[in-house]
Amino acid sequence: MDLASFYFGAFLGVFVFTFAKVLSQTRLIWKRTRTVANWYLWMLWIETWVNIFFALIIFLFLNGVIPASLGFYLGIGTWDPGLKLKLKYP
Repeated sequence: MDLASFYFGAFLGVFVFTFAKVLSQTRLIWKRTRTVANWYLWMLWIETWVNIFFALIIFLFLNGVIPASLGFYLGIGTWDPGLKLKLKYP
């Protein structure tokens, strides 16, 4: 079994529950305010799409579709510490 497929499958398996929570919170905010002009709501959806994009980029890199380059490593290296800080200081 391919390691990239295993990790991407695990991400998708967990992401289903995360996506369900984002949808439920979106519905609650919509019922209460009848607007999408809510910073928390925007943060949830942006973070959701960023996580999907990041997982897809890493999956493609591990499968050799995206070649290893200095630009790739610098991009991931500057993106990843931001993720670690968000997890450490919620």
